[in-house]
Amino acid sequence: MALFRLSQMLGRIACGELFSGTVISHFRGFAMWLLVMALFELIAPIVAGLAGATPSYPHKVRIGIDLRDLLTVGITLLLFLLARLLERARRLDEEMREFV
Repeated sequence: MALFRLSQMLGRIACGELFSGTVISHFRGFAMWLLVMALFELIAPIVAGLAGATPSYPHKVRIGIDLRDLLTVGITLLLFLLARLLERARRLDEEMREFV
């Protein structure tokens, strides 16, 4: 789904829509689906570890967190910041068009 949203965004850019609301919304959709995937990769092993706790050791639970998964979540959150910057660029582009 993330790649579909990205291809929609790139198709709009190819048509000449650089800072349109549609392009930004497709980019946000791409970032959202990437965030969903990254959070799933981060949380699924933790849930599996909690579900697989042995009854003989009820107080002992091993939770492993991969640094790569945390980094992926962080980079995905940066994509939302980039979407915000694109929105600001769209407003500046509209202001420039009003002057001309």
